[in-house]
Amino acid sequence: MPRLGGFWRQYRDINLNHAISDSPTDTGFLNADIRIRYGDGNWRYEQATKLFDDRIYPVCGRNFAANHELLRPADLLQYPLLLLDSVDPTWTGWDAWLARWGCDIAQANFRRFNNYVVALQAAEENQGIVLGWHSMVEALIERGKLVRFGALEIDAPGSYYLTWDENRSLSDSAKRLRDWLLEIGKQ
Repeated sequence: MPRLGGFWRQYRDINLNHAISDSPTDTGFLNADIRIRYGDGNWRYEQATKLFDDRIYPVCGRNFAANHELLRPADLLQYPLLLLDSVDPTWTGWDAWLARWGCDIAQANFRRFNNYVVALQAAEENQGIVLGWHSMVEALIERGKLVRFGALEIDAPGSYYLTWDENRSLSDSAKRLRDWLLEIGKQ
């Protein structure tokens, strides 16, 4: 989203409608000319072009980080972990992230959210630690709203792809947006 302003400045004649959803069966998602999806790039009836990979690491508010430390992965289990209940099974959550480090998830203290933006806001307000997807938290870290909690990170198992319906021709405006997104995805 932070980069999309560049498209609007360059193509003032193109109107964009945003349909944001965690569910690939959402009507707005299905009817969109082009989509940005996370996964393995293999979706039925869709053309897919890889945009970028991502990294996942713990983030929290400044005060929380100043008052707590992370020396080893198991230390996370003693802190409130802000958990996103995602409808997308490909989304890496605390269970997979902690398992990667050999931690017993049964000992974790979760606070559940069904919206990633709200979970990020709770982390910013020093209410716990959330998994930060670098592509989504980088700007918040740069602005000092969130900080990385420790140096642990994993590569996201999937990637972000630009997709469109293989049975429907793209309009000229959609082609311009597709080409622009592919270009900035390389940066």
